[in-house]
Amino acid sequence: MTVTPFVGDDDKITLQLEPTVTEFERFVEYGGVSVAVAGSTTVTIPSGFYQPVFTTRRIRTELTIENGSTVVMGGLTREEVKQVRDKVPLLGDIPLLGRLFRSRGNVSQKRNLLIFVTARLVDPQGAGGVEGEVVSLAPAKNHRRCR
Repeated sequence: MTVTPFVGDDDKITLQLEPTVTEFERFVEYGGVSVAVAGSTTVTIPSGFYQPVFTTRRIRTELTIENGSTVVMGGLTREEVKQVRDKVPLLGDIPLLGRLFRSRGNVSQKRNLLIFVTARLVDPQGAGGVEGEVVSLAPAKNHRRCR
């Protein structure tokens, strides 16, 4: 997640938030079957290379909040649909009659990622934020930092 904070003259904090979620999806096979010939010997080499496929979900927003406020971000949803095949052992394998002991269907699963961000001002001495917490900061030029 990328967060870029700005502090205004009125001590309000402007946040540019850009969370990114990357998930492994599957492998894809590239290339085809290869044939190697050496003299009178022919060897078939199975197909090629497996490359991973990833999905990426990203949102970008900018908002202004009070010191110590918490922001909740949602919207990074994902729906996964899987085909399910089920059967009773042995009985599901009987031709024609086995249909009575088998079932097929789809299972849908939705997931929503919620992100909580709390912004607090920290003064140049490192005080502020959570009570008793001291944070070291590099000297800043003409602006205050927040975390």
